[in-house]
Amino acid sequence: MNTRAITFAAWLGVFAFAPPVAAGLRNPQVPMNGSALQSYLNLADGNVDVAHDQVDVELLRGIVFGGVTFSLQIELFAKTQGVVFGLYDGHALVPTRIPAFPDSASAGWFALFTWRLNPTRLLVSLFDADGALITTTTYLGMDRDAIGFYVQSADRTYYSQDALNPGRRPQALFYRGTGPNSGWWWLCFEGESLETGSDRDFDDVVVFVGSDGLSSHTTSVQTTSWGRLKARFR
Repeated sequence: MNTRAITFAAWLGVFAFAPPVAAGLRNPQVPMNGSALQSYLNLADGNVDVAHDQVDVELLRGIVFGGVTFSLQIELFAKTQGVVFGLYDGHALVPTRIPAFPDSASAGWFALFTWRLNPTRLLVSLFDADGALITTTTYLGMDRDAIGFYVQSADRTYYSQDALNPGRRPQALFYRGTGPNSGWWWLCFEGESLETGSDRDFDDVVVFVGSDGLSSHTTSVQTTSWGRLKARFR
């Protein structure tokens, strides 16, 4: 699974690898239904137990060594029709949602996110499964220090930060990659509200996320009030 990631990183000439900071397991682990997600990760990784290896992470953090550029690659492994996946700035008072994969995207598509300074901006390049460039878009003012993820489905938008979701429930699960995927992350989203009849299979969007110079925030790092979080996302 990591072959394209290794090749792509070499092409970019990005920075020396930095392992993620220590993050423990979710406690308690989130109950799940079905076997689809386990089957996906058995195929792609082989050493992830989806019911017991959920990591206590909500935001990722880009670290730059000796330069002003940080790049993040996201590969789409599975996506339910009608769902858009993207990222947002977990520190911004009024964060902009940056789409990564539109509804038309399918498994094998990947996106490259490159943060640059002077001015601070984010360049997003989207590729199809054959590596053909689809679009390149520039967004101003995107912070790489607290990278959050979201899915937008028919009923509403769900976030990788639990506190932003209905009932403060987890809609996204992070897993560490293993073997050749070590240092990268599996991110798996449930695209329906856990409060209103979700199937709880967490396979509506499955992506592979990583880069040289990638670290992680555990959930305890996000220190803000529930009222302030709600105000930011109205």
